[in-house]
Amino acid sequence: MSAYTGTKCGGAQGGQLQVWEATSNNGGCSASTSSTITILSRTTTSPSSPPVQSPFLRDFPSDQEFLEGGVELSPTKADSTEDFLPLSTQPLAALDTDAALQHFWPSDLVSPKALFLDYDGTLREFESSPELAVPTSELMSLLQALNDRPDLRPHIISGRSSEFLEAHFGSLNAFTLIAEHGYHISPPVADGDCRSWKLWEHFGGDANHFTKHKNWKATLREAMSRLADQNPGSRVEEKQSSLVWHYRQLADEAAADTAVAKAFEDLEQLCKRERLQDINLTKGHKVLEASYRNVRKGLVMRRLCEEKALFGEPYSAVLAAGDDVSDETMFEAAPRDFLTIKVGAGSTGASLRAQTPEELRQFLWRLVSCR
Repeated sequence: MSAYTGTKCGGAQGGQLQVWEATSNNGGCSASTSSTITILSRTTTSPSSPPVQSPFLRDFPSDQEFLEGGVELSPTKADSTEDFLPLSTQPLAALDTDAALQHFWPSDLVSPKALFLDYDGTLREFESSPELAVPTSELMSLLQALNDRPDLRPHIISGRSSEFLEAHFGSLNAFTLIAEHGYHISPPVADGDCRSWKLWEHFGGDANHFTKHKNWKATLREAMSRLADQNPGSRVEEKQSSLVWHYRQLADEAAADTAVAKAFEDLEQLCKRERLQDINLTKGHKVLEASYRNVRKGLVMRRLCEEKALFGEPYSAVLAAGDDVSDETMFEAAPRDFLTIKVGAGSTGASLRAQTPEELRQFLWRLVSCR
């Protein structure tokens, strides 16, 4: 990690934002350089300002508990009295300099670093239908390079089915594959071994979510099938943990938005009438999904990080990247020391933004090349 010496600019009191000018004495990924970067920080000395509790974090331990148990911080960060925060979501280009990147991402090949990467809209551009959005040769070259780095612990965490992920990424033996937002998980395997898949409950999830409301799919399937019939060009996809109404191919976008708003309201009322309390309705990129409420990417990410720490292998750095509503649970659950990257437009809790999947892929290539 870089060694930083700081000079405080301004006299903000506890709880207010301050700006620090930090000079890096470490050369970054490849060459010895000296550069100055601006870090935004929030003081924590004032007891009068209680922390804001995000609704996504109700089931999660506090940041401090997770930082101590799930991620090994560098001594300079752990001993600091400051919590470093972006004032707002910054462009990914804010980490263009090696010194800025080194603050969050050590370049050595020893300390384990985790990547939690969404697929559609994040690693891969959208297509007119999900079946067309298969990985390109360029993307597979990138993922193979991530797979081959001994210090990286890569994860693909997607809404896609386990069949899709294994068919396209099963040969990447260092990857953890996480299907249907966390419902199915396939851990890394030895080179040449066959993959196995486990339900989320085997990783500490609540098994009750797989036994309650056995008829919820039958109830919602009928209602969502009517949506597809009423909107030619749309369709319903059934996964093991969810039902998804795809409407990307509807020609009239304004009419589609109206139909989605009404469908969401109707399904909410149906869930209330049938007392389907453990079902979550989500509007994503041209999809409306009904799924188990407590299968969320953020919860899965934190649990997996905590497990590594319990076995004495805490991550020295973690990056989470995604483009949709389901990925916001990762950003909300992430401690401040994580690199969180929103891909594309829209409001977000991520600290950084890549405009396109291509920009994110270029950034990941940069991580691969860091030595």
